[in-house]
Amino acid sequence: MAADATLLPVTEATISFLARDGAEIFFYAPLICILVAIGLFAPHRGMPWFGKIEGILAGLTQNKTRAVASVGLISLTIVVILTAVSGVPVPKVDDEFSYLLAADTFAHGRLTNPTHPMWRHFETFHTIQQPTYASRYPPGQGLILALGQTLAHPIIGVWLSTALACAAICWMLMG
Repeated sequence: MAADATLLPVTEATISFLARDGAEIFFYAPLICILVAIGLFAPHRGMPWFGKIEGILAGLTQNKTRAVASVGLISLTIVVILTAVSGVPVPKVDDEFSYLLAADTFAHGRLTNPTHPMWRHFETFHTIQQPTYASRYPPGQGLILALGQTLAHPIIGVWLSTALACAAICWMLMG
């Protein structure tokens, strides 16, 4: 009986999540089905557009440096547009709060924070309270987020790391 009681909040949370996000899925589902049907049964309809796009992209790949930079800029543009459309994500998981703690610590020019006098009352997951208050994770993600925080907002660091990762993958695949 105790197992059923513990599953109830998870089920309610899942149902409320699906009900909230399900409306968006059902709104776009007919449009997606129409586009897939056109792509399957009338592929010649998109040939003029895809031909132009292919010509532009073929011109960018003539120079490796230009190709890598273009992939980085295109991916940066995509993530900025996606964030503008869906909004800046709010941290929900303990790991994300720990990364933001590391970013805030590094952005203020510190490696760790001093321990709070009443640290036992503020214990959380994925943070170290003794001997100093810090994130338990390696500093890489925190440094990227700190870069974004010094520019304006930690999401900028995520945008830059995504663009750099896409550019690095492009550079690697050109080898």
